[in-house]
Amino acid sequence: MPTATPDPSTNYSLPSTISPNGNGSMETTATYASSWAPASLAGPNHDSGATTYDSYGRPYQTTIPDSQISQVASPVLFVRLTRLKM
Repeated sequence: MPTATPDPSTNYSLPSTISPNGNGSMETTATYASSWAPASLAGPNHDSGATTYDSYGRPYQTTIPDSQISQVASPVLFVRLTRLKM
């Protein structure tokens, strides 16, 4: 059973760490933006991803574990790009 540690910066509403069966070596950690949207995730293999948000709370830039960076100019553009990739 996974073990989750609540994050005090979210009033203990969201987890800051999740460990399968309490195994700390397989732990995933998370941080959150002020809107409680995920800001970063780091996995047990030192892989990590991060997202920054614009002043309206929309995703602006995302870094995925292979260090690729994508920028989203607007939600409309993001939806169009997502549909093109399918």
